[in-house]
Amino acid sequence: MKIHYIFLLLWKVELTLIPILALLDFGFSAGLDSNYFARFGYLAAFGTAIFYLFSRSKGIPAHPIIVIFCTMLIVGVTKGIFENKFNSAFLSHVYYVIMPLIMCSYGWHFMDDYARSDSLQRKFTKLFRFAFYIGLIVVILFQIAYRSGLANYDAMGIWNFLLSAPYLLQQTNGLMLFATSLLFTLLAGKRGILVVFLVYLVIMVYLSSSKNKVKLLLATPFIAMSFLILAQDSSNVGLGRAEKTVAAIQEGDFDSASAMRWSEAASAFAYMDSRMDHWFLGTGFGSRYQPHPELPGYEDFYRHYTHFGIISYIWIGGVFAPLLIYTILLVTAISLTMNIKRGTLDKRFHFFAYWIWGIITVSMFGAVLMNNSFLWFIIGCCLKLKKRASTYPFQRNRLTGFSLPAPSVGKQAKPFEVQSK
Repeated sequence: MKIHYIFLLLWKVELTLIPILALLDFGFSAGLDSNYFARFGYLAAFGTAIFYLFSRSKGIPAHPIIVIFCTMLIVGVTKGIFENKFNSAFLSHVYYVIMPLIMCSYGWHFMDDYARSDSLQRKFTKLFRFAFYIGLIVVILFQIAYRSGLANYDAMGIWNFLLSAPYLLQQTNGLMLFATSLLFTLLAGKRGILVVFLVYLVIMVYLSSSKNKVKLLLATPFIAMSFLILAQDSSNVGLGRAEKTVAAIQEGDFDSASAMRWSEAASAFAYMDSRMDHWFLGTGFGSRYQPHPELPGYEDFYRHYTHFGIISYIWIGGVFAPLLIYTILLVTAISLTMNIKRGTLDKRFHFFAYWIWGIITVSMFGAVLMNNSFLWFIIGCCLKLKKRASTYPFQRNRLTGFSLPAPSVGKQAKPFEVQSK
């Protein structure tokens, strides 16, 4: 259990330090390259998971997604070595495949301990409440810095709200905390995470009772009106960025709307088109391409992944790799959602359904599944939860404040009707 506590401490440090570094980097133009430091937290989590699996003699679960990554590893390494592509990108590609194996396995085993441990559940509550408040402080300071002319970029990506909002939703004042998270995500200006919140809203409407559906739908025009009023203030960086994105899409300028990721993907496709085996087996570990060869200063710049998660998996594993991986993720997300709808999933675990939908969505806009080990830990938890959803006992958890009624035939869960202890 102590290893789990160390892992959660690393997660807390990551959700604290990286937002602060991003604030200094983008808000106060400190030139820190904050994205570079994120990898150390991911590697530390990866190392902790390895230590847990080997020190506790925990095995790798026999799950189809594990088989997929093992196959990708064998094919990618073989193809890369055969084509003499052993370089730093080769090692990165090996990590992109081994890391999900380890983190999924750790999340798989963690889920059983979490389900029966009040202490771990209490740690989760403290962690994501803390992450929520850190997010509020960082975004407020970013807005102040931007209005003061100190910022060098018009957005700041942080994971705090994407993770904390679904977790806090099931607690007292959960809807208010969720709405606050949505507003501050908009003010932070990161468009991919904003899309995740739109997906969260769709799930909320689907899972809510008929009474709450009406409330949510009636509140939508007032929320939209509030955002439009805020948008009139050009100093609201996030709102202005969202407005520019919509305008670019309307004009058909998808490259500007996607921060040049559209042309990046086109360059990756051009490389794969050079040989048919690249499409079916991947380009081989160690492969690199020029994402923007036509731009001045980018003539010698190479990249070994793309910002679109699906295309990145085609790059290292062939077209069938993302098809199978995302099929498993979608089936898991749908299964957890339906378990909530049927009332067969304990309220302690509802947030996992939101999280996996969020991971699927955000991976479409960034290569987050290539390096973020915490996301694959969540996926491992969700895979185990899908398998054990109806067998984890319903009980009242006095530590988290959740009200956990025993399941009854024909009665649906009402995730927004939460009682304090």
